[in-house]
Amino acid sequence: KMDFGSVSDIVMEDRNKYLFFFDEIYMRNGIGINITKTYVSDPVVQKFIKEDQTKFDLVIIESFFQDCTVAMGHKYGAPVVSIIPVAPFVTISRHAANPSDFSYIKDFKLNAGKSLDFQSRSLNTLFGLYSLFIEPITYTPLLEKLMDTYFKYPGYENRPTMTEMLENISLNLIDSDVAILSPRPYVPNFIETPGIHIQPIETWIVYFIN
Repeated sequence: KMDFGSVSDIVMEDRNKYLFFFDEIYMRNGIGINITKTYVSDPVVQKFIKEDQTKFDLVIIESFFQDCTVAMGHKYGAPVVSIIPVAPFVTISRHAANPSDFSYIKDFKLNAGKSLDFQSRSLNTLFGLYSLFIEPITYTPLLEKLMDTYFKYPGYENRPTMTEMLENISLNLIDSDVAILSPRPYVPNFIETPGIHIQPIETWIVYFIN
């Protein structure tokens, strides 16, 4: 049993937008990495990674601090589908060469209206530049280290780099919608599937609505 008792909800609107950039670095490089390490290092998960011999035709992962799990596609020799729980940010888009124009495609972490003013665009650009140039030499190596430490299965020695595997993801399902954030272009393997996490509606509610 994994203990996530110390993890709490974060209200985006209450966070200082001027310090938000530094908060993001702390969340990603600290909290995000530690949460991922917590579950991939769990003995049950480790036993599954190292010993499972099941054959899978498809591997589905979530791209939200857990990118190192893309290694499971290599383990099973299967195509990878990624579920993105928010509008794709630069970190995700750059692996698929999806457009990320900072002037109008805002980062999901930025609490701004659909029309970005100069200040919001500046902050959006700061997020984007960090994701393009700083993250690959700070955050990505931390995930690579997790992958090399905890994803050891027969044949892992010949595994491509994490970045190469992320660039080879077959399909990205985006749990977001243009109504939630803002219009943006997508490459063919980015498909919006809003509400994918929602359970089927209860029968009595359907009866009431009808």
